[in-house]
Amino acid sequence: MGMKKGDKNMLPNNKKSGLHIPKTSRRWKISLTVFLSLLFSFLFFAPTAQALNYTVSVSNPTVNESAGTVTFDITLNQPVDINDDPLTLNYSTSDGTATAASGDYVSVPLTDLTFNWGESTKTVDVTINDDAVPEADETFYLNVALTMCGGGLGCTVTPALAQGQATIIDDDNHAPTDIALDNSSVAENSAVGTLVGNLSSTDPDSGDTFTYSIQTVGVPFQISGSRLEVGGSIDYETTPSYTITIRTTDAGGLSFDKDFTIDVTNVNEAPTDIALDNSSVAENSAVGTLVGNLSSTDPDSGDTFTYSI
Repeated sequence: MGMKKGDKNMLPNNKKSGLHIPKTSRRWKISLTVFLSLLFSFLFFAPTAQALNYTVSVSNPTVNESAGTVTFDITLNQPVDINDDPLTLNYSTSDGTATAASGDYVSVPLTDLTFNWGESTKTVDVTINDDAVPEADETFYLNVALTMCGGGLGCTVTPALAQGQATIIDDDNHAPTDIALDNSSVAENSAVGTLVGNLSSTDPDSGDTFTYSIQTVGVPFQISGSRLEVGGSIDYETTPSYTITIRTTDAGGLSFDKDFTIDVTNVNEAPTDIALDNSSVAENSAVGTLVGNLSSTDPDSGDTFTYSI
């Protein structure tokens, strides 16, 4: 078959080989070479992504019982990487000396907690209950464990179980429960202000302060600070003992009353008078003749006396 005059583009550009390679094919050949080169570099020379290692910690909060809520902080040592999937932990509460069954706090069942990209801190609130029961400070726990960790880079979380301890401080004001008096007797005729004894109080609230008052009217005693003192005339022969009610009141206004018996001790008091039942005698009476009988007046009942001229 002959070649027409206008078909010179169909002639081979390599007369010796007789092979014709279009320019478009040469461009595809170059592009394929570049692509294969880049792919080879990516597969064999690109840096390998490293799995992320997270460390989780849980705070140890301390709150007053009246606060109503305790807040735990759950913290990762680094934010969740953008190349990784969100990190999911779970948490739940467990009893210490504070127990959910006794109503100290509201237990939390196993609950998921997700850290999204860029996040490193979460908070968990647990409800605590206030009561008027005198009790020591109490504790309970928040337990945190790994649920899901993976994605683009993969990751590990340590420790396997993290735990935070909450301490609940019993900040209720409780009434005093007792009063003590270190001495309960005083000598008769003691001066006003004489110390009878020192008062002290027992109260569930450590460090509380107290004021004291006498609730019984008409008794010869007074209180100064924590001192029970003589406050009037006391006489053994008249009233050998008194029963008085003392009240202690704490700083929060709660009080406790207790009865005490105060004994008045007898002291030997001097006679106050002598009586002679006859004061005349006949002249020339013999020695030993009775003139009269002597008697003495003495504050101390039952005392005995001797007489001398």
